Amino acid sequence: MPAEAIIKKILDDAKKEAVTVEKEYREELKKIEAEQKLEIEKITADVKKEGKTQGDEKARRLLSNAEIGARKSLLELKQELIDDVFQSAYDHVRKMEDKVYRQFIHDLIIKIAEIGDEEVIVGEKDVKLLNSSFIEQINADLKKAGKKGKLHLGKPSPEIDGGVLLRRGRKEISATLSAIFNEARHELESEVAKILLKEG
Repeated sequence: MPAEAIIKKILDDAKKEAVTVEKEYREELKKIEAEQKLEIEKITADVKKEGKTQGDEKARRLLSNAEIGARKSLLELKQELIDDVFQSAYDHVRKMEDKVYRQFIHDLIIKIAEIGDEEVIVGEKDVKLLNSSFIEQINADLKKAGKKGKLHLGKPSPEIDGGVLLRRGRKEISATLSAIFNEARHELESEVAKILLKEG
């Protein structure tokens, strides 16, 4: 599956899940608001002995606190949703069949290789999968695309969780899973916020 298709699937799945979960979140928030209103009525009745103005002020403060609490709950729930969606998407990529994962990385490298003679750094977990024969195949495809086709493997890095890092001199291009997911998450958060924070 091409890299763009993976990112698009992450975003589409997240949007669908956000719409579904948003209904549950709003039901929970309505329940919180109803409980707070009952508490306000109780406090208002209890403080009538102290004078109506004083009782009204306490009720207003409690209502304001309830509204702030409801907004905070929504934001926390939204964050949980985003975290869950991204963990699930990350797990999905890491659990891909070897053939699919190799194709995913192949497409990433073809897309980001600028000259075609960069050093390819992979994670220690991917050493057997993203090996020299894999790089040879990519080099052949890079030549067809008019690039040098002289990529070479560098020393594996324990810091790379998946994906690759291309290095040429002092310049590095990161297509590690963490970099890909950070970029996609930046886009996703605004999309999910539009869904979760809409009126209604």
